[in-house]
Amino acid sequence: MFRYERDPRVGDWLRLRLGPFGPAVGSLVPRGFAAYARVLHPMADEAQRPVRWAEVAAATGRVLHPTAQSWRLMRRSAPFGGSWSGPDAVQGSLPELRAVARVLGAHTAPDEDLVAAFWEGTSWEGGMMLFAWVGEPDGELPPPRPAPPELDPDVLHGPKLGLPHRAYLLFRATPDDLVALADGQARADVDPFRPGWRTPNLLWPADHSWCLATEVDLDSTVVGGSRALVGDLLSAADLEVLEVVETDSLGYDDDRVNAD
Repeated sequence: MFRYERDPRVGDWLRLRLGPFGPAVGSLVPRGFAAYARVLHPMADEAQRPVRWAEVAAATGRVLHPTAQSWRLMRRSAPFGGSWSGPDAVQGSLPELRAVARVLGAHTAPDEDLVAAFWEGTSWEGGMMLFAWVGEPDGELPPPRPAPPELDPDVLHGPKLGLPHRAYLLFRATPDDLVALADGQARADVDPFRPGWRTPNLLWPADHSWCLATEVDLDSTVVGGSRALVGDLLSAADLEVLEVVETDSLGYDDDRVNAD
């Protein structure tokens, strides 16, 4: 069960080790780890079937390398249109959470708490409910009304971990909780808690031995940790992973190899 963490000071260690805000690996996860991995979020073909970036690169004649950008592999000179007709890679959420959680769990002590940080800006408050009809409505149209929140308002408006240009809602969790989240069965000690497609944007164990970051604007997830952990991610058959270093930048225009 995810347990609401009311004390944002559990994230103070990040401020001491993160580089300046930006897409560099050492600005997404703390600097100083022995190794770093970039977990690529799957792309898809026209039929919405997941495909690996390597398949897209092979089809478009591009090069898959540590700082490759998915839109470049699709031969897109602009955000829309291109020679690969499938949709973009998912941004801001980790579709392969179950597989990643399995590897992270193997490098986490059984009784070790994890801290899961969710960005506050993903419409937790619910937005507006709109109504539509096919044909003529029977009677007066009801006005739009607010949709119910997807997270307890006390959490939404409570203390947050503040990092440059981002604020996060914190929960304690276990690797099993991450698997439940991936399966759409996550529970929490607050109500409502409906994460839906959301996965932790930051995740780390209490001993700070590794850290995961799924930045809201990027098409991949970065993990920093031991050489053994990164090696296990690289060798996981159900993941597509590239090794990166602290200074690699994963920004939208940082793929110089495949630049048009």
